[in-house]
Amino acid sequence: MTKTKGYRFECEVCKNKASIQVFYRKDGQVGCARARHLGADKRFYYHQQSLDYINRQLRQLSSIEHDQELNTKPIDQDISKSSFILDVEPSAGFGPATITLPR
Repeated sequence: MTKTKGYRFECEVCKNKASIQVFYRKDGQVGCARARHLGADKRFYYHQQSLDYINRQLRQLSSIEHDQELNTKPIDQDISKSSFILDVEPSAGFGPATITLPR
């Protein structure tokens, strides 16, 4: 069974932004990829993407995600310091209720 992941970047063939479906082999390498486009007749059509192009785009995406991880600061949440109270019953509308419809 192959693993499939979806990405969103420019199609190599038509240069339009598209949903890119990447199919991975069992060893984790990219097997093939295609850009999925919605046509005027509401049917999908596909453009085959080269492995070099896909690998280049995936490296670029992973470097962007890696940079964003480095620039973000972790958020530590301590429940004891939070402002909400844990022992409060839910307000009306959040519990089981009987709904009656007008006739």
